[in-house]
Amino acid sequence: MTSFARRAALTLVLVLTTAGCGVRLATPAPTEPSPGPIEQVRARTVDDALALAATAAALTAAGPAEPVSTVLADVTAQSTAHAQALGGVYTSGLPSGIPSSTGAPTPTPAPTAAELLLALATSARTAGTDTDSVSDANLARLVGSIAAARTELTVRLAAALGTAVPTPAAADPSGTASPGAASPGAAASGAPSSGSSARAAATPTPAPTVPGSAVTALVLAHDQAGYGLEVIAARRGADQRAATLAAARAQRAAAEHWAQTAGISGTKLDPRRSQYVLPAGLEQAGVAAATAVGLQTAIAEAYGAAIAAAPAGARTELLAGLEAAAAAARDWGGAPVTFPGMAALTPSAAP
Repeated sequence: MTSFARRAALTLVLVLTTAGCGVRLATPAPTEPSPGPIEQVRARTVDDALALAATAAALTAAGPAEPVSTVLADVTAQSTAHAQALGGVYTSGLPSGIPSSTGAPTPTPAPTAAELLLALATSARTAGTDTDSVSDANLARLVGSIAAARTELTVRLAAALGTAVPTPAAADPSGTASPGAASPGAAASGAPSSGSSARAAATPTPAPTVPGSAVTALVLAHDQAGYGLEVIAARRGADQRAATLAAARAQRAAAEHWAQTAGISGTKLDPRRSQYVLPAGLEQAGVAAATAVGLQTAIAEAYGAAIAAAPAGARTELLAGLEAAAAAARDWGGAPVTFPGMAALTPSAAP
């Protein structure tokens, strides 16, 4: 018998012997899987949403006055919906290995509204950074929508508290501030309200990597808004006409920017029309406001779709456009939106 055969025979005897005695060779215990980049973005956005909801709920329990209480209620409701849409906290089912505490819980100081405001601003910027970097297109659109919602909640809470919107110095996972490119949609809304969305228009960096169909939708949405605001401006009083007309011109400029970006300006592929269908009664303030909200919502939807269509690294300008459209809709009196740019997730769109 060769040495190899003898070793094989001895191994077989050992296996049979241990089996007969009820002995099993030890196997390593299952371990928690290491999350990849996509799961890290999802989990981070969920954790932030749950923390925001819990903080806002704790502040609400203290009975704050209006208008702070209304904003806190929206923070709680929207953040809870965000966590649910993301799938909630991941649970592997494996034991954590952490023994339960037998001592008294460590008291934590009650949160303040200022702390919530900073947390909103910080988590909005973090979500914005993740929107631009995550490779999953659907997750990018959802996280971008959540970033836009948090940005709007930040502006509203700051206004309710009578303070400035904080600017976190380092709010993303890498510890550096996320980019804040100006968008062609970031222009004055022309609305009669406080003007929180009156952001300065700047020459944006073209994003040629955005698919042509998504850019075409942006051209059409901006141009239709420009036309609609021109008609509304013509029927408003002199004290409001100039601002609305300026907003209309900004929308036309945004449409031209995207048309040039796609290389379709002045070609047969240019989707812009000489006129668009508008509702009757635009001389009435309520009809005009509702129409403007609808136009801004359509722009937000186009930006949301473009975020999903664009590759990682090409979404910063698109997110800025989404945030500007959501803010402009609010300036025109639109209701708070939990998922800007994602109409399919809003309660009104649910079956």
